[in-house]
Amino acid sequence: MPGHYRPKDINHLRSVVNGRCCCEQLIVSRSGERDELVAKIELADEAVDEARLSVLLSERFPQVCRVRLDRIEYVPKGTIPQERRTIVDQRRWE
Repeated sequence: MPGHYRPKDINHLRSVVNGRCCCEQLIVSRSGERDELVAKIELADEAVDEARLSVLLSERFPQVCRVRLDRIEYVPKGTIPQERRTIVDQRRWE
């Protein structure tokens, strides 16, 4: 997985969810020798089928961004601050 993540990555995420979420954020971390990419999503409507949306994201995201999402987390509304950074790099290079 490349080490650089761009705002277009989150823009693609937004296009795939197409109004089904009210807030999203990509978290990049490191586990051992590999990067991990997690999408945190607040759904706009709790009636959205999370399993179906997860399949759609897992299929479409790598087609445009050339990276796979390792995990998709659906979080309650208000979990992701409105003034958030869209891509959060939590990797430590020590």
